[in-house]
Amino acid sequence: MDKSRIAFLDIAKGIGIITVVWAHAKGPYSSYIYQFHMPFFFLISGYLYNPNPSFGEFAKRKAKSLYFPFVFWNLMALCLKAATGMAHMSLRAFLKTAATMVLAVEKDGQFFGATWFLSALFWVSILYKGLDCFWKKWRYRRACVTVVFLVGAVVGFCVDFPYMLSRNLVLGGFYAIGYWIRENQDRLKAFWRWELAVIFFGLFAVIGHNGHANMGSNDYSSPLGFVAGALMASYAVLYCSGQLSQWKLHMAGKFRKLLCFLGKRSIDIVIWQFVAFRIVIALQLFIDQKPVTLSEILKYYPVYATNHGWWVSYTLVGILGSILWGDILKTGKEVVSQCLGHHRTEG
Repeated sequence: MDKSRIAFLDIAKGIGIITVVWAHAKGPYSSYIYQFHMPFFFLISGYLYNPNPSFGEFAKRKAKSLYFPFVFWNLMALCLKAATGMAHMSLRAFLKTAATMVLAVEKDGQFFGATWFLSALFWVSILYKGLDCFWKKWRYRRACVTVVFLVGAVVGFCVDFPYMLSRNLVLGGFYAIGYWIRENQDRLKAFWRWELAVIFFGLFAVIGHNGHANMGSNDYSSPLGFVAGALMASYAVLYCSGQLSQWKLHMAGKFRKLLCFLGKRSIDIVIWQFVAFRIVIALQLFIDQKPVTLSEILKYYPVYATNHGWWVSYTLVGILGSILWGDILKTGKEVVSQCLGHHRTEG
């Protein structure tokens, strides 16, 4: 993939992560965003699927980028809640919850609920790679893998499995569609037009206005409408991203760089956005003259109040605070690694 295509996808991820935080901050039109933002990210993830590494190497990379962050931060949050008395549970319940995290099937994650995305993407990508490797000698293996994932999505819509596995099946269908688009992009060039982007955006607005989708509870006013709307909205966003990647205007270049930067930091934002929201919650509690204690700050989920434009503060702090904290953690990790390396050298 050339650099322009990578930039184009980073821009798309940047737009996508802004919509994610916007929706979680209860901004305007959030009900529309909830009907496409997660399918959009899984579609992009499927497009970026790399068939070249062995299964072991692929699994190692996904474990490092998705599985270990999910398990580590959720176990930390669970232990913190248990130690501070925020989570009242027996030892058996604690161990059971911890086990679901280690298996990466905890339905929402204890870490303020945003990290389920990591576990879902981990299992979807591992399953896709596993089937791709299992049928690697068969000429039509990719078509079969796509069909399996699409059938799985249909089953996910129809059956409510425990641990929100239905949601994973539905999102797996979008992952498979993403890579199908990648493989057939030359054939699909004729359909890459601004007229279609405008039409699809308008149709999505109609579908979004008349429908609703809650992936957590596997509740959709129309599964077919949800899929169609999510695909059409994704098309519109991807088309706009493609155009932005080619604009030569000075201000457009700055905006493009900002979106690329946010796209590259999307995992940090996914993990830390709800934690960063606590800053705004603490400020609102102080303004309302309520106790600004840890238990009070953590009690409100995902936000305290978003009227009078407060949703803008949540969105900005959710993005910027997540990036800043991610940088602090990375710097700390590098310092620790250097110290350990220096210690080993001296030893």
